[in-house]
Amino acid sequence: MEKGRNIPSDFKSSCLIIFIIFVISFSFAAYKRNGIWKDDLQLWKDVVRKSHEKARGYNDLGLAYYKSNQLDKAIKQYMSALKLKPDITDTHNNLGIIYYDQGRLDDASKEYVTALSLRPDFAKAHSNIGNVYLKQGRVDEAIKEFLVASKINPYSFEIHYNIAFAYVNQGRFDEAVTEYLNALKLKPNHTEAHNNLGNIYFIQKQFGDAIKEYITALKLKPDYPDAIFNLGNTYYSLSRLDEAIQEYLRALRLKPDDAEIHYNLGLAYYKQGKVDEGRKEFEIALKLKTDNPRTR
Repeated sequence: MEKGRNIPSDFKSSCLIIFIIFVISFSFAAYKRNGIWKDDLQLWKDVVRKSHEKARGYNDLGLAYYKSNQLDKAIKQYMSALKLKPDITDTHNNLGIIYYDQGRLDDASKEYVTALSLRPDFAKAHSNIGNVYLKQGRVDEAIKEFLVASKINPYSFEIHYNIAFAYVNQGRFDEAVTEYLNALKLKPNHTEAHNNLGNIYFIQKQFGDAIKEYITALKLKPDYPDAIFNLGNTYYSLSRLDEAIQEYLRALRLKPDDAEIHYNLGLAYYKQGKVDEGRKEFEIALKLKTDNPRTR
């Protein structure tokens, strides 16, 4: 779902349409895949060996496999846990997370529904099934689940973030702004949230607010090419062409093969009357688009 970018449209001989994709992080699991997983695996393998009749050990071994990105092994352990104890809500939810990651949306939905039948106030499961619905294009149903989750747990960054994304999908930008602001109260240093909020302000032509959000994102992550690109686009929209060009060149140092950046740099040069420089960038953009079968 990348890249969280927007493109200015001000070139007389083109049919360029503003194109915006929001970066969304579906952070379902509260477990980070880091260097600790090896110790976790050894620990929970030992627990299962010593207490093979207890479901919790299999569930936690499944989590350790999930953290190490061994998804099939994680599924096997979760299944073993549910054979011993079918009513573990966390295990159903965790199994749904893996199915979602694998693109098995119907299977994921089934697990979340089971978890919610066992525990109707399980905020994570409401949020997770909302993401399934969102992926399936069932945006109204997704929002309903996210709002239920938010009532249960109003202090979840991920839930507010997901609500914001769903509102963006429906063009409900004022409500999306509110939810991004709610999310940022909980995680003020989340770069993608600042970038996405900037994108909404850009759509609403609140360019000063957009610049503020992009600059904040870049203070947190100076090598964030999407925020750099978006900042350049905002300067372009304000006819601050020198600053726009500076940001496009900065973005190209990070992503030299990005056709959209070359194209927008060409627009800025062309608007300054630098026809040769603009033509060069358009040619590079066209070549990159032609060479990449995904963009044809």
